[in-house]
Amino acid sequence: MRNATLDYARLVAAIGILFFHSGAPGAWLGYAALPFFLMLLVCLAWPAAQREALGVYARSRMRRIMIPWVTWSLVYGGLKVIDAIVTGHPLATEFSQWMWLTGPAIHLWFLPFAFVSCLILWPIAQAAKSVGVRVRLGFVVGCVSVALIVLLTGQDASFPTPLAQWAYALPAVMLGIAFAITRGFERRGLASGGLWVATLGGMLLIGRVAGAEQLMVAASAL
Repeated sequence: MRNATLDYARLVAAIGILFFHSGAPGAWLGYAALPFFLMLLVCLAWPAAQREALGVYARSRMRRIMIPWVTWSLVYGGLKVIDAIVTGHPLATEFSQWMWLTGPAIHLWFLPFAFVSCLILWPIAQAAKSVGVRVRLGFVVGCVSVALIVLLTGQDASFPTPLAQWAYALPAVMLGIAFAITRGFERRGLASGGLWVATLGGMLLIGRVAGAEQLMVAASAL
């Protein structure tokens, strides 16, 4: 049975992205939707990553994520060609090398990043399936540690596109994996609560780091 609460949560998150781009007072809060989308994506993909062979799993993620990316890349690419023709600008001025990784519009970077994140999830999910609780707990600690390290060292606006976007989003993916692993614990409510308390404590120790506040809001919502 489909959980409609998740659809409502996605709707609220989509509105949050619009709120962020509005530039209104407090708009920073809306960007919590980005890590929320990524954490939810990972958690929902986790059962399939454990259950399905790599080929089947990858094809499923490609249909859901990469076909929309290709479609919208063609749309934006076509608009850029039209703009170049209408304005008389050289076609090369409409395109950049980084677009091979993101698509012809910067906001499309999310989709290929999400696809790669799902592929990275598969071997972790397979490994977690056949090990004990202690080892899975080690996976959780490792994922949270990577998220905190990237928050502390990887938020550099000078990174070229799309590395800056990837560095911003990676902690959400790692926390999503950690949450997904705790779902398999017998006392998963306690485990998830403990994970969140530990993560929150780490973020508070980090202090005011770019993306930390949005990540805390997203993790709380999840």
